[in-house]
Amino acid sequence: MRWDEMTPREKTERIVQDVMRWTYFPTWDLAHTAKWALEHDEPIIYPYAFWNDQTEGISVFYRDYADARPFNPLESMDAAWQIVEKLMSSEIFYLQTRSSDAGRFYTAELYGGHSHCSHTSALSMPDAICVAALCACGVTF
Repeated sequence: MRWDEMTPREKTERIVQDVMRWTYFPTWDLAHTAKWALEHDEPIIYPYAFWNDQTEGISVFYRDYADARPFNPLESMDAAWQIVEKLMSSEIFYLQTRSSDAGRFYTAELYGGHSHCSHTSALSMPDAICVAALCACGVTF
């Protein structure tokens, strides 16, 4: 499916699973966590994410005994920067960003090893970072 055909939920789920590599629950309830616990010998590793019906967005538990926080890398530069930090922690990526003088286009380029992924978005810099990050992780559209 093409990026521009995906819903914001589908896009964020791809980021959570393919880039951040967090355990992801498509809904949050006791049955899901109980099923997960039965299928795995180890506890859920933090951070882990879930679809939050109350906020209609993805929320993340970053550590034990902490409240879940929203994660919206399509609109939040703070969340998009978490993606950049995740990729840079692998020691193979470098990020370069720029926007047009009129502020109508945003480009994010990720360099690492022998790869170069670039995406230009008319929506936002976080959107450009998300697509470039997916490309860097081998996801194609």
